[in-house]
Amino acid sequence: MRKVKPKELSLEAFIQYGRFAKFINPDGPSVGPSVHEFFRDQLVFSYASPFPVGISVSRVRDRPKIVTVTEIHRDTGEVLLPLTGDIYCHVGMCSGHDDPDFSKFEVFRVPKGTAIMVNNGVWHHAAYSCTGEDVDVLVLLPERTYANDCIVMQIPPESQIEIDV
Repeated sequence: MRKVKPKELSLEAFIQYGRFAKFINPDGPSVGPSVHEFFRDQLVFSYASPFPVGISVSRVRDRPKIVTVTEIHRDTGEVLLPLTGDIYCHVGMCSGHDDPDFSKFEVFRVPKGTAIMVNNGVWHHAAYSCTGEDVDVLVLLPERTYANDCIVMQIPPESQIEIDV
């Protein structure tokens, strides 16, 4: 097992895995009068699926901060938006096979109200609460991706990742 310190989100650090945008007090380009400021297209979630987007919630409960399982979607990305607290999320690049290089996995701290869009082919899994309190995370995926396009892998004990906080 190796310890990994969570990184703060930045364009440079996260770009290989996807995109992110702040949805509480956004500071990007906007249109509209001052009484209704519209922050358009903060993230564009496009995917090659015949299924409509499902909007779900993942309630993250306190558990040891050890990454023991990971998953990948080959045909779609995934959007995660923590609604009630900050989360930690692990990510790892696809190797082109079902044998990820766990030694290169990273962990990011995702603040409440900031969405991350994980690209297809990026290993990830359920988030971890930063505080130990339950956190509700909004999840956008094509309907039934968890049944149709989800490869789940248990991480061998020697390759598991302890989130070092």
